[in-house]
Amino acid sequence: MVALIAYIVIASGLLGVAYLVGVKVVGLRRSIGDLAEALQPIDLQEVESFLDSDENRMLRACWGRTVYRQVQWNRMRIYLKVVRRMDHNARILVNFSNQELKRFREAGGEISFEQVVVMEQLQREAIRVRSYSVVTIVKLYVLLAIHPIQAPSLAWLRRTIYFDGIQSYKILRNVSLLVFEEFGSPIDKLVLKY
Repeated sequence: MVALIAYIVIASGLLGVAYLVGVKVVGLRRSIGDLAEALQPIDLQEVESFLDSDENRMLRACWGRTVYRQVQWNRMRIYLKVVRRMDHNARILVNFSNQELKRFREAGGEISFEQVVVMEQLQREAIRVRSYSVVTIVKLYVLLAIHPIQAPSLAWLRRTIYFDGIQSYKILRNVSLLVFEEFGSPIDKLVLKY
């Protein structure tokens, strides 16, 4: 069990380092147009339903213990995928904002105070989402690895390290739209389904 957790931590660390090296070596640059393709879609209504304690009580009441347990484990796996997507999207947005700020500075362009404030807000919210995601992913991996007899409700995963993960993600989406507008490339909200 401990070896599995250690393996997961080491593997994720190596993947993170490989990604950072790839970004530096290859010089991965994204334009706002590329962003729409890079961001992964997330259905926040579905996520809200996973974290709803009333829905969990209803599921528990409707199904027998064995069926409920299997359904809950499947919901955990799906939520794990969603949280990974949230983490991915937050990472993409942080990298994009860093790249845009660097590009404006190198081009000698003046960045307005509003643009700096919006970029800082984007980075702050993305860090919150990433913090939530990392802690939630570890919790889910541990739960899926030890497989306790009683499947817990997912409602306890809504808040982690003082952040409401879903609320932070909603704020991140709204701030990212402000960034697109501030940097002169508004994108139709229907195009970005992240």
